[in-house]
Amino acid sequence: MIRFKSVTPRTHLILDIISFVLFVALVISALVQLLITEADPAYLLWHHIHGIAGILFSSVIMLHLLLHIRWIESQIKRLFKHPAAYR
Repeated sequence: MIRFKSVTPRTHLILDIISFVLFVALVISALVQLLITEADPAYLLWHHIHGIAGILFSSVIMLHLLLHIRWIESQIKRLFKHPAAYR
């Protein structure tokens, strides 16, 4: 298991900004693809932008989860030790 000793709030802020920008790129590229036809020459460009932004966004989210793995583990352990606390 990968363990990160300490992750600074600055690192989290940078990842949050990157993920937000990529999410906006995904939404905009999806909307543009809905508004133009597949016959339009720009459609292929927006299709590629959408695909690349999706791969990058997924990668950043996976990294974000890896950086929070200790918290995720502790919450899962807590859930199974004290299930009534989550009702």
